[in-house]
Amino acid sequence: MEIVPQPVRKKRTKIKITSALLIALILFIAIIQFIPIHPLEKQAFLKKGKRPLIIAHQGGDGMAPGNTLAAFSLSEKLEVDMLEMDVHLSKDKEVVVIHDATVDRTTNGTGAVKDMTLQQLKQLDAVPLRRSGRNPSLPE
Repeated sequence: MEIVPQPVRKKRTKIKITSALLIALILFIAIIQFIPIHPLEKQAFLKKGKRPLIIAHQGGDGMAPGNTLAAFSLSEKLEVDMLEMDVHLSKDKEVVVIHDATVDRTTNGTGAVKDMTLQQLKQLDAVPLRRSGRNPSLPE
């Protein structure tokens, strides 16, 4: 058995680690060469004119109460490309457009969407809580 001095042993260990890292880097570069990269013009979020799609989140939340006909109508006037909306099922199994599972935060009502009929949900108003229907005075 050959006795190798400590400094030589450390040098050999460093060479082995460096070699292993170099091989790993070469393998990584070789592997990523096979990952398909699609040209930008083929991406789904671009329109034919190569401009990004304009998507109205919750129909334009921030400009009007989110997920309401008012928001969708405003987004249509702004000619957005796509409307994003959230849906839930009512008690009578109708699909309704509302963000939360309850109506508490976004309307003047309380309760779970799944526990209300479509008719009951249509009675609720999202506007008073999110945006006043009148012009406020300066002190207000």
